[in-house]
Amino acid sequence: MGFAATGVAVELVLLSETPLALPDAVRWLLCSSVALCYLTLGILHRLGVIRYCKSRAKFRIGAVPILLLIAFFGKGLLPVVVIGLVAVVSTVQVVQDLYQSRPTTRLVDPEI
Repeated sequence: MGFAATGVAVELVLLSETPLALPDAVRWLLCSSVALCYLTLGILHRLGVIRYCKSRAKFRIGAVPILLLIAFFGKGLLPVVVIGLVAVVSTVQVVQDLYQSRPTTRLVDPEI
């Protein structure tokens, strides 16, 4: 459900007027749908359904209030700014995931 809502929100952001502030409903839809995705991923990491990892679960669940704060305090922001802030939060998630990942072959690090 979160992925579908995120897709709709991104489409609405792309169709919005660039020089005007992003409408409240679209801003809330974007931020809350991405937050829902991260909350779900955090719960799945915590329960071990995807991969049991407390650190990843903390980062995913920690992104939820940040995204909701962007939605709450983002009134009057341009669409590019809102989507840029959401992208920064998502980039932090990707960097953290890459930082924690292990090499999958012994060719990279023979001491595994």
